[in-house]
Amino acid sequence: MTTYISGMADPYQLESVEIFPLRYTVADLRAVPEEEAVYFLMCGQLQNDIVILMRQLLQARIVKGDEQPVRLVTATSAMLNMRILAARLAEGWPLIKDRFGLVFNEYEADITDEAKADLVWLRRYFSDKNRLRDVRDKAASHFDPEIFRDGFRKLDDAEPMIDFHAHIEGNTIYFSGEALMLSALVHLSGEDDAATALDALGEEVLDVARRFGTVVRAYLQAFSERHFAEKLSELDKERIVVEGQPRLSSFASPVYLANSLSDNAKRLLTGTSSIAISHGTKPT
Repeated sequence: MTTYISGMADPYQLESVEIFPLRYTVADLRAVPEEEAVYFLMCGQLQNDIVILMRQLLQARIVKGDEQPVRLVTATSAMLNMRILAARLAEGWPLIKDRFGLVFNEYEADITDEAKADLVWLRRYFSDKNRLRDVRDKAASHFDPEIFRDGFRKLDDAEPMIDFHAHIEGNTIYFSGEALMLSALVHLSGEDDAATALDALGEEVLDVARRFGTVVRAYLQAFSERHFAEKLSELDKERIVVEGQPRLSSFASPVYLANSLSDNAKRLLTGTSSIAISHGTKPT
């Protein structure tokens, strides 16, 4: 039986995005105390990670009406990005904590009250046991075999397991592995069911990420306004318009790749799935 489904639920609503480059040199940074310059660059990199992972998490959205091969693979992508974001935030906290004096003492007058309040909240959050650190230690940066054994034992015998095989490895997803990951996350969260556990973890990750972003952006802005004031005053002199970009509200990440891949992509993704070849039809 062959079933045809739409790969993307909504047509993209395209708009233009304006970019204003702030250009400076390493010499400009060397005019700043080295510790501050290095910290500025590290915070910028941390901010990039947070933004990109949050964007990927939001783009991996499940649209009402999505068929199972799309819905479950989208859920796989969302869970992966959520775990990586949780781990990155847990790893990024020492960068903020260890420079607490620098942020407050040196730039206190330039940092918003909202950022100060979120920084205090983050100190309190990371001073206790928390889900983000548990996810990092046991289900993201590191894996704890015990919680996965417990997760497996908690799976109901009638739990449906499904793997999606395609003619190329890049489109083959073992969702059975995600069923185990989900059961392990439920066990890790202390919640009673998968939906509650995912909602609780997702809300916590996004809340911490939002507060992180507020603190880091406040420092990046304060640093830039203090040390690059002249360049910032001319920021509107160079404008780059990137056309044809999808609105986040209408965009969902593609979950499969068509077979016509570039040579580089083929090296990474096109080892054929022997199960699909042996038990399915030949690639078209």
